[in-house]
Amino acid sequence: MGLDPDVISRVVEEAGAGDFTLDEFQREPDPRIREAFDVAVASRRATGVDEFGDDDWAAVDAHDSVAYVLSPPVSQVASLDVSRRALAVTAALLANGATAVKNESSGVACGRERWLALASEAAAAGTADDLVGALVRAWVVPVIHDGEVSYSCGMHRTARGFHARPVHRFSVLTRTNSEPAIKKS
Repeated sequence: MGLDPDVISRVVEEAGAGDFTLDEFQREPDPRIREAFDVAVASRRATGVDEFGDDDWAAVDAHDSVAYVLSPPVSQVASLDVSRRALAVTAALLANGATAVKNESSGVACGRERWLALASEAAAAGTADDLVGALVRAWVVPVIHDGEVSYSCGMHRTARGFHARPVHRFSVLTRTNSEPAIKKS
């Protein structure tokens, strides 16, 4: 088994200010995960934002467990705060031993270093515009063209008045003996 579900729950709760939860934990590799990441990365590649390297693919391929994390509902009023905290949760999971993260809700996957840079950018944002810029780069795939239709996916959905409030749902990959990038003292 990879990263312990109790550790995931603790990290998610702390980084998410108590509102994010571990929804599901699978103690075995998911044979469909490579394809899911490939689709997510391909959508970024089509827009010229492909920062998923060999180490990131190795992390996906080496996973031996999958956790699914849920954010609180993303209302129009709370969308920036919840999306900022979603990035903080992503960075905290990676810092504590997760090997790869994909946002299931928006279909976005980034490499480890890209997620960490985006989380740092959002945390350091001095203005609302700076924060929005970081969040859009993290959660929105600007344009996808499937041969007939062009569309985008991601956070912009949260700015509309949905009756069923969307959430950020992440797949978090872990592997046995994954060491935290930042050791706690």
